[in-house]
Parts: sequence; structure tokens; C-alpha cells
Amino acid sequence: MDGVAGGAGPSHDPGMEARVAVLEEIAANTKEALSEIRQELRAFRSETTGRDDGLRADMNGLRTEMTDLRTETNGLRTETDGLRTEMTGLRPEMTGLRTEMTGLRTETNGLRTEMTGLRTETNGLRTETDGLRTETDGLRTEMTGLHAEIIRRTDSLRDIHERDFRIMFGALITTTLGLAAMMAKGFHWF
Repeated sequence: MDGVAGGAGPSHDPGMEARVAVLEEIAANTKEALSEIRQELRAFRSETTGRDDGLRADMNGLRTEMTDLRTETNGLRTETDGLRTEMTGLRPEMTGLRTEMTGLRTETNGLRTEMTGLRTETNGLRTETDGLRTETDGLRTEMTGLHAEIIRRTDSLRDIHERDFRIMFGALITTTLGLAAMMAKGFHWF
């Protein structure tokens, strides 16, 4: 109420002018801030537009990959079904193989028992062989002694034969000379 006096125009309140000035300053700052925000928004839109195109391309690539994966998965399912069928066919063979394995185990156990027996036998043969070696060593010793005896006796027999030969040769010469003398006397040669 202070502002209007008599019929004149609005009166100017100095506090009001200061408030208006502050509001105008706030409005100017707000305009600047809005202008900056608009520029940032435009820059963001241009960035996101490029990103959106890249993301869309990535999405399309992922969709293609998913389609490929689905196709591959279907192929794997088909293979799995085939393998299941094969497995069903292999079950009787596996049963037969298990039966064979049981038979082989039984045979293997039999062979192990046989091997144990053979080892025992081998140990017995080793003992016998050791005994035979001892006997053989004893026989070698005896044979060495006999060989020495035979050599000694052979040398003795040689000496006897040599002496007998000399006696016989002497007797032969004497007999021959005696006969020659008798013949000479018989033929009157001396």
C-alpha cells in the first residue's frame, strides 16, 4: 500500500527493485544453464545416435549368432538321439563283454595260481640245481685228481714201454746175430 500515491504511476520500492534484479540475474543464469544443458543434450544425442547404430548392429549380429546356435543345437540334438540309439544297441554287446571279462578274470586267476605253482617248482629246481652244482664241483675235483693219476701212470707206462722196447730190440739184435753166426758156421764161413 505504500506504493500508490494519489493518481500517479506505480511507485518504485527500492527493495523490490533489488529483488527483481536478483530474479533477473537468476533468470539469466538459468538461461545460460539451460543453454549449456541443451548443448550437452545435443552432444549426447549425437553420441548415442552413433552408439545406437552400433548397438543395433551388435543386436543383429547376436540374433544371427543365436539363429546359428539354435541350428547347431538342433543338429546336436539329432546327433544325441543317434548316439542314444547306438548306446541302446551297444548295451547287449556290453553285457557280452562283461561276461567275457568275468571269464577272463577267472582264467587270469587260474593262471596266477599256476604261476604260483610254477614259482614254487622253479624254487625247488633251483635248490636241485644248486645241489647238482655242488656235486658237479665235487666230480670236477675227483676228475682232476684222476686226470693227474692217469698222467702219472701214463708216464710210468711210457717208461716201462721204453725199457721193454730196448730189451726187445736188444734181444732181436742178439738173436739175429746168433742166427747169423750159426748160419756162418753151418756154411763154413768161419
